[in-house]
Amino acid sequence: MILWQGQIKFARTPDNEGEQAIYEILTWENGMFELHAVETKPAANCKLPNDMILLEGCRLMDEKHREPAAATS
Repeated sequence: MILWQGQIKFARTPDNEGEQAIYEILTWENGMFELHAVETKPAANCKLPNDMILLEGCRLMDEKHREPAAATS
């Protein structure tokens, strides 16, 4: 994931890119993060503001956790 001036601009996992990669990362239970300074602005694949990305990620996680309970009732 690349931050530029505090905004998420780029994210990639082996399975996803952009906002979808961030939603995947939010579900990881373990992991390691490294921070590196970049000198040039990255090519952006994340277009939404941070707050919208995080709110959507939380909504998706909440929806996922509700699915088993909804299926049994």
